[in-house]
Formats: sequence, C-alpha cells, structure tokens
Amino acid sequence: MQLTDADRAAFVAAYPGMRLAPSTKVAGRLYEGDFHFHAGAVGRVDVEGHFELLILIPEGRHSLPAVWEIAERIERIPDNHVSSDGSLCLGTELSLRIVLGPNPTLMKFIERCLIPYLAGTRWREDGDGSYINGELPHYEEGLITDYQEILGVNGHEAIRQSLKLASLRRRVANKKTCPCHCGRRLGRCNLRFRLNKLRNSVPRSALSGIAEKVKRVSC
Repeated sequence: MQLTDADRAAFVAAYPGMRLAPSTKVAGRLYEGDFHFHAGAVGRVDVEGHFELLILIPEGRHSLPAVWEIAERIERIPDNHVSSDGSLCLGTELSLRIVLGPNPTLMKFIERCLIPYLAGTRWREDGDGSYINGELPHYEEGLITDYQEILGVNGHEAIRQSLKLASLRRRVANKKTCPCHCGRRLGRCNLRFRLNKLRNSVPRSALSGIAEKVKRVSC
C-alpha cells in the first residue's frame, strides 16, 4: 500500500491517539496507541469505543496493513477472529482487496475494513448480534468458502486457476480452458465477466500472489 504524506496526515488528524512507533525490525511504518472510533449500521444502535492497537503499514506497494489488539481485551480465540498473537482477521485477502478497490489507501483500510470489525466486536460485547458483514468458517475452510462465492467456481483447484487467469491479460486468459469445467475456453464462458470485474478492483500482480498462496493451502 502506497502511504502518501496526505494519507498519513489524514490518519493522524482523525485518530490522534495513535502515534508513530519507531522500529528497526519491520519494513514499514508502525502506529501504536488508543484507537477511538464511532460507527453505525442499518438496524443497529450507533456504537463507539476504543481499543489499544498496533497497525503495521508495510512498504510493499500491494501489501495490506496488519493490525494487532495489544491490550488482550479481545480474547484470542478463532470465534473472535483474532489469532493467538493478537493479530486481527478482518477478512480474506481477496475480499479486503475488493472492498478497498484499485487504489487502496490507509484511510480506506481503516474505514472499510478495520472499523467494521471493531464495531462488530463492540456490538457483540453488548449482546447485539454478530458482525455486520457476516462470518466465515475459520482457517482454510473459510478462505475456500469465500473465494468460491466471489469467483463462482467450486473447489480448491478451480479457485487457483481462476485467480491465475485473472492475473493474466484478458486476451491471453480468454484463450485458456475455463476452470469452471464447462469444457470451453474462458472467452466463451460467463466466468470471464467475473474475472474481468475482479481485474478492475484488484491489481493483477496481487491476484497472482493470492493464487500462489491458495496453491499452498491444503484442502
């Protein structure tokens, strides 16, 4: 993610409880502190709150931020979508990239990915239902379930092949066999429309990286 001076200034102004944390152990910028937020949703009572967070914005252009809840206020169990090291699971990489669009910024990440998770956590604390965006199964099962819904194909290998084709130029990908098992080339199958839409939201280089990660998932 490209962190511009304007994006950094907007973040610091919006969340003054967060401060730059110097570190020589990571490639990127670390922000740490008391993160205050306010959120609302249709059918829900507006909620506000704060959490002690550590946010890493990596240097890589297509890398996404990572967030840790460092006060252990959120129990570190899968049902809370938080791992044992305190890092928050805000969604699958593909779904986050789609939400952020082709030009992700730190403020988009905060508003579209992080705050919905924190608001859902607060609503759960108050006994007001589950997360607004729904919940997936944990670990690999959730990843595969999410990618199948997004891509409209079934099975681990079909997901990987679809992502790989989406990472190619359209003219090249459309000549390949469609991974949906229809027996036709991609250019003659309706799956091409989903993949074209995906290319408009997610950089092709990022899609290639996601395809490689799916390849390493054991299902």
